[in-house]
Amino acid sequence: MLRLLGILVAPILCMGSVRTLASLPKTEITAIAVTGSGAIYVTGYITSANLPVTAGAFQRDYHGGACPGVELPHPCADGFAAKFDASGHLVYATYLGGAGDDLPQAIAVDANGNAYITGNTSSNDFPQTANHFSDSSPNYAFVTKLNSSGTGLVFSTKLPGVAEASAIAIDVLGQTYIGGTARGPGLPVTPGAIQSEFHGAAGYRDGVVLKLDAGGGQILFATYLGGSREDFITAVALDSEANVYVGGDTNSVDFPFTQGWLNTNDDYTHYFAAKLNASGTNLLYAVRPGGSCGEHLAAITVDRAGRAFLTGWTCSADYPITAEAIVREIGETYEAFATVMSADGSSIEYSTYLGGGAGTSIALDGQSRIVVAGYTTDLRFPTSADGPLRCNSAAPDELYDGFLVRLNPANPFSTFATYLDIPRTDHPQLATLGGGTMLVAGPEIILAVDSIRATGINLVCVANSANGWPVPVAPGELIALYGVGLGPVAREWAVPDASGTIATELAGTRVWFDGFPAPILMAGDDEVRAIVPFELSGQLQVRVEIERDGAKSGELALAVSRAVPAIFQSDTTDRAAVLNQDGTVNSAANPAKRGTVITFWATGLGSMEPAVPDGSIASADRLSKPATTPEVGFFGWPAEVLYSGSAPGMVAGVVQINARVPEQMGPFAYPVDLILTYGGIYIPTNRVTVNVQ
Repeated sequence: MLRLLGILVAPILCMGSVRTLASLPKTEITAIAVTGSGAIYVTGYITSANLPVTAGAFQRDYHGGACPGVELPHPCADGFAAKFDASGHLVYATYLGGAGDDLPQAIAVDANGNAYITGNTSSNDFPQTANHFSDSSPNYAFVTKLNSSGTGLVFSTKLPGVAEASAIAIDVLGQTYIGGTARGPGLPVTPGAIQSEFHGAAGYRDGVVLKLDAGGGQILFATYLGGSREDFITAVALDSEANVYVGGDTNSVDFPFTQGWLNTNDDYTHYFAAKLNASGTNLLYAVRPGGSCGEHLAAITVDRAGRAFLTGWTCSADYPITAEAIVREIGETYEAFATVMSADGSSIEYSTYLGGGAGTSIALDGQSRIVVAGYTTDLRFPTSADGPLRCNSAAPDELYDGFLVRLNPANPFSTFATYLDIPRTDHPQLATLGGGTMLVAGPEIILAVDSIRATGINLVCVANSANGWPVPVAPGELIALYGVGLGPVAREWAVPDASGTIATELAGTRVWFDGFPAPILMAGDDEVRAIVPFELSGQLQVRVEIERDGAKSGELALAVSRAVPAIFQSDTTDRAAVLNQDGTVNSAANPAKRGTVITFWATGLGSMEPAVPDGSIASADRLSKPATTPEVGFFGWPAEVLYSGSAPGMVAGVVQINARVPEQMGPFAYPVDLILTYGGIYIPTNRVTVNVQ
């Protein structure tokens, strides 16, 4: 079925908001933590003297020197720590580093407001306290405890035998738990450790887990965790009994998985989740709940019942998904996921795909709902009807944008999902506050995301109906307009009138482009589907607004292009809606044969010749063609285009294309890219695939 008009969405519950709460220009924020009072702590790094250091800060000056690069030296990074109050006002900011590269990766905060930071350093002069561990190499992981005012160190030390530290947690006694990796022997393993020896072969890493006392000067336990190939730990969490939950990635066939969980012997890297007792002497479980492709685990959290909540990315179409999943099918090359393990690690209680991209941070809110932040390159990430940002706003050559999903496995229809408008990010970090507010930190900024319903008519963004590309628009393009209060609560779909035309008003909703009315295909509270008037041909800009029962939204200013070609897709995946020459639907089980003709549909090809009226339905005896014949390619092979023009029975703005599958192509066991170029215009983000035999 062509994805021309509608998609399934959750019922309207509320209209959220995304706002910038605080910013630290020129920084790279890598982690965030909050206290019960709403105080916000962040850490990260900076390569300049631009940090807004506060009076009395522990380190007021940037200490970074010149670090070696691939071709030329680059400014070394200094770490930093900063605290904001609940309103986003800066309380303190301090540098943390020496002359080399200092890269904090994780932060935790205790009940007294002390900040615990771990990461990596190459600085011989990294600031350490008198009780630091001995260190003979400049390249070490470190852990630092800052006092509550950011004016001094409680303890700070490099971690012997630990090459990289990625995660940190603290218990109620102020004891510190660190997860990371080792590149060889040298970890001061404690008696009774789960794994006392480094198992990695030459060039490979092992995971490591350490626990320090409250003073930071004694290692209470230290253990390796890995096999003979590549293993590393990316996440750490604690339960109420101080059992330690760690997660990371492995491709070791001899990783110490517990009974009942067999690691497959393949060439892919998979993630693992493990639970250690509080003394680090017993591996309670180690599991690998993955699929047949590969996975990466980015974050873990634990609830009061001892269940582990995991997020990251997978490329596995057979990743274990449960019946209540909000997204059941993998849609992009890499798909974010959220998975819940039982307390004993014996089963998966809940698991779902989230959308194309990767989860990078996970938390539970005050109502025990799962909250995941991450990044996506997906133009059609499945945002919810109440999501405040429904369009991917990233630049076309980057397309990295943040996302946030809040879900309740017991009530999938209550899912809240939104883009975050954090361009260039690949590691958004998350924290939850009381009252339902969620904080997401990305490069330079802290965003506050909440669920306060907007009033009136609010038009948020406009995107191509075929691929979700936001702007610009082109004459005749089928578009989706997102917002709230745009139309009736129960969606209504257009029916051609007696003359075979789609009207410009539906259920009291109208869309205006510089005063030109647009044909309305569907009207709903959160979304309207319409067609850009052909009268915009030749314009460079346009203002669009929605009218609902006489009241109007604010205007959005959009760029206008002569064409923004996009291929319609068959469902929520990246598969093109394609018919094979025999009229059957193209699929993995029914591929097109080389030399045969396939048919697919596109929009955004601009003006037609001869001109067609807005909203008209094409018939076989009244056909028009695009001003320029589109070019079609199959995975780099050019294809013969036999027809491009009006699609009989479909509304003007939909273009039917018949193209011959190149004979010279070899058979492919996987879908190949179907590429559409029009008049030299190609949208690189418009990736769709077709199956060829």
